[in-house]
Amino acid sequence: MNYTIAIPTYNRPQIFKAKTWALLERHNIPVDKVLIFVKDEEQKEMLGECPYTFIITGADGIQDTRNYLQNYFYDNTEYDNVIYLDDDIKQIHNYDKPLDDLIKFGNDVFDELKKEDLYVCGVSPYHNKFYLRQTTTKTLKYICGCFRAERIRRDKPVLQTPISHFEDHLFSCEFFKRDGGVMRKNWIAIETKYFEPQGGITGHMGGMKERQKIMEINKDYMVEQYGNMVRAVEKKYGWDIRLNHHYKPSSVN
Repeated sequence: MNYTIAIPTYNRPQIFKAKTWALLERHNIPVDKVLIFVKDEEQKEMLGECPYTFIITGADGIQDTRNYLQNYFYDNTEYDNVIYLDDDIKQIHNYDKPLDDLIKFGNDVFDELKKEDLYVCGVSPYHNKFYLRQTTTKTLKYICGCFRAERIRRDKPVLQTPISHFEDHLFSCEFFKRDGGVMRKNWIAIETKYFEPQGGITGHMGGMKERQKIMEINKDYMVEQYGNMVRAVEKKYGWDIRLNHHYKPSSVN
């Protein structure tokens, strides 16, 4: 296994145990290949007898947590390949069936990233065959933080997010600008529940209404900062950001 798995979790031990923890056990992921990132000792104690290594971040909220993770793996040079997973991943699907070997899939992804001289790979954030394609793309596509494979690049400054919502869209744009492309496996899909009211991002932000207020502010930031790389659309739960798949690396200043 040529990578480490990093999982930030906040205030939902039962969800983590039933979903991502169970997923790791089904795929026989070695315990020494998993790092669990929690805010403080209280959050660690909520997980009880967890076999994985804990990292206490002191980070407050999704923005600080994402930036802590970026800095942690940039600074700790024993880590070259990392897969970031959310704490509520029920299943990873290979098109219309469960992925049968996460270890092999991750190894293959990092081998391909190195061959293509790219640094980030994602998967479809939606388990819906309507959105799935049997393709690997390198265009500007959304790399969801719920599953992000990253080769740590240390010849450039570490990337950070100045916003606490749409941070994954921001990272997608920044990786694309920096590396000339982002890889995505469009037939691999994550089964999870977005906008979970308990814990996680929504809990950090003080509830759904507060999260919607932050969406409004941050969608304006994304449009202003990234121009025709992005567009804002209004949806059921508030604003969303769509990336321009036709945007070319050569047009980046």
